[in-house]
Amino acid sequence: MADGNDAGLDFYKAVVITDSQRYLEPNAIQIRQHEFEVLQQHDFDIKQNFVRFLTKYCKQMKRIQNNPSIPIPAWCRYSALQYFHKELGI
Repeated sequence: MADGNDAGLDFYKAVVITDSQRYLEPNAIQIRQHEFEVLQQHDFDIKQNFVRFLTKYCKQMKRIQNNPSIPIPAWCRYSALQYFHKELGI
């Protein structure tokens, strides 16, 4: 997380983790204390914005599946979610 007005989270790099026991080691995850505190302070907004992004992505990709002549927008084309359509039910 960068300092300054241009700081933010990049939802385009979000991935689906279906088995946290297998892929996440709690002791291996490290984050700076001040970044952790900022994330905690904005927990509700982060979750709400991510759900909005995910919903918009799924809706757009389902729309494209139903009408393949619709071009895939760049924000969908470059999202890591493109590799998780099965898990997302798309």
